[in-house]
Amino acid sequence: MGGDAYKVFVVEDSPLLTRFLLERLRASEITVVGHADNAESAISGIAESRPDAVIIDLGLRIGTGFDILRALQKSNGGHHPVRMVLTNNPRPPLESMARRCGADYFFDKAKDINRMVEALESLRIEAGAGARG
Repeated sequence: MGGDAYKVFVVEDSPLLTRFLLERLRASEITVVGHADNAESAISGIAESRPDAVIIDLGLRIGTGFDILRALQKSNGGHHPVRMVLTNNPRPPLESMARRCGADYFFDKAKDINRMVEALESLRIEAGAGARG
């Protein structure tokens, strides 16, 4: 992998799901550069690690995924990672709000984890091709 590593930051407050996502992403040759279970830690961790993509749960113990999306919209020093929402509450009004706050993707935890990982794998491949081309 070397310099072509595709870096992802995970924001999820369920320890069990966090462990599962970390293992699943690493098995897909995606580098997890950090994870957080609340909005404040996520915002600072994303700013420090500058990932290529962020997986964001909307419902957190402290703060919300919308807080993170809004912070990412404001800039982070010109850094704009791909923003993927992964939620247990995939209702259309929440998806609309997430997209207005800058979400690039919106996935249902109950049925879309494989689709989300496939999207990340595609982004990783595109980023690798762009780095070589």
